[in-house]
Amino acid sequence: MCFKNYTQHPGCGHYGETYHNHYTPCLTVFATLSASRGPSSPPLSPPAEFSVPSASTKQKRFFSMSNMLQRSNTSASSSSRRTVSGPEARTSTSSFVPDGLANDVGIPDHELITAASACPGLRIRTQVSKGPGGRVCKECAQWLEYMRSMLDGYDKGRGVRGTPAFNMFLEHTRESRAMMDMLGLLPTPGPAEGTVLGGR
Repeated sequence: MCFKNYTQHPGCGHYGETYHNHYTPCLTVFATLSASRGPSSPPLSPPAEFSVPSASTKQKRFFSMSNMLQRSNTSASSSSRRTVSGPEARTSTSSFVPDGLANDVGIPDHELITAASACPGLRIRTQVSKGPGGRVCKECAQWLEYMRSMLDGYDKGRGVRGTPAFNMFLEHTRESRAMMDMLGLLPTPGPAEGTVLGGR
């Protein structure tokens, strides 16, 4: 089964999606994604929790393509690693995780999410956060961006009224409502629901 991973973010205490390895593919999904890659694609790194002993039949079946590519890359580049600089010299048999990926498998995120989310055995689970101690959930991160934008506008002489952060946190504070109430500016409550106007 595949897993959709959530965690408690230490910076805010909220539970939310993990920033890295949001999906963990099962061996079946991993094998499907591996088989769809071209012959020149770098080898992938199978999920560590689903790894099996090197002598097992499952590993030979699921990762034969990766092993073949690793051997090919090793033999093709062994003679040039010491003298050639650039991308060709970085070929190795270690796991390949391109920059910008949000997973350790080495599969483009949109492919991994599409395949894992369609897994019939998909399960949701929580994990211990491995990110920075101040990291917050994605919703808090979005509101912090709204706050930064509001403060940036304020520093530039613009008002804050109408900004998302103002509407959420500042528009109806206890102090502002108390002031409006003292000045008689709060709207008069309407009749209670179910009351018949003009009834005796």
